[in-house]
Amino acid sequence: MPVLVKKKKKADREIPFKNKVAMSIQVLVVDDSAVARGIISKFLNSDPDIDVVGTAKDGREAIDVATQLKPDLITMDINMPVMDGLATTEHIMAYQPTPILVVSSLVKSEVDLAFRAMSLGALDAMEKPGFDQFSAKDAGELVRKVKLLSQVPVVTHLEGKRRTRSTEPSTAQDYVSSSVKAEFQVVAIGSSTGGPKALYKVLSELPADFPCGIAVVQHISEGFTSGLVEWLDRTSNVKVKEAEESDKIQPGVVLIAPHDFHMMIVSGGRIRLNKALPIKGHRPSATIL
Repeated sequence: MPVLVKKKKKADREIPFKNKVAMSIQVLVVDDSAVARGIISKFLNSDPDIDVVGTAKDGREAIDVATQLKPDLITMDINMPVMDGLATTEHIMAYQPTPILVVSSLVKSEVDLAFRAMSLGALDAMEKPGFDQFSAKDAGELVRKVKLLSQVPVVTHLEGKRRTRSTEPSTAQDYVSSSVKAEFQVVAIGSSTGGPKALYKVLSELPADFPCGIAVVQHISEGFTSGLVEWLDRTSNVKVKEAEESDKIQPGVVLIAPHDFHMMIVSGGRIRLNKALPIKGHRPSATIL
């Protein structure tokens, strides 16, 4: 049965420049493994700004608990009995929109499932390490994502009502006017946590004849880039590919920086990749682009 957790007693924290007191971030942990629920809850509760207020072992319980507790964020496993994480995410985002972070061991082994969850409304995904490998770094990354994503506004996400993408040539005028075409030929996008879903939203609404090339730097874990590229290419009218050395910027083509390489656009609209030092811990870095 679902577990409702008694909240920790802690002082409210003041937010600078705002005339109100902010309560802790309330999290619902969903995973079919009792061990995983315990470890995730332990790491999150170790942060003074986070309270795990409930847990659930399957999607059906998660829906019931989320309806009752209305958490600020839900961590969601994918492979679960009764109702899996994809169906649960779709239901919650349709009827009670809540920031969702997918935490699953399938994120890397079946990367398409993570991006499928994002298309249904999840904000981001991260690999669930083996319990004997859950390091302080993993815990810190989990806490960081929970804090960031809990502040992201979400809206009702009904896949069946997704706006139909238009492929008529005239729609290009909605994005770039004729007076701008000659001056700007490249759209550069930099994104980090929550970026895959934002990229999906932006790219899926562009027409196939979008008149500019697009260069993207997405901070993403090793092993995710190819899956991200395949997912975005499949769900977009524009062509999406992983950037390679000397690729040329072309209208209607999206080039995504490969993992662990900075990406630059040089004379002639050509891509240059390099392994210069990370910028603020990131390579690729949008600053370089």
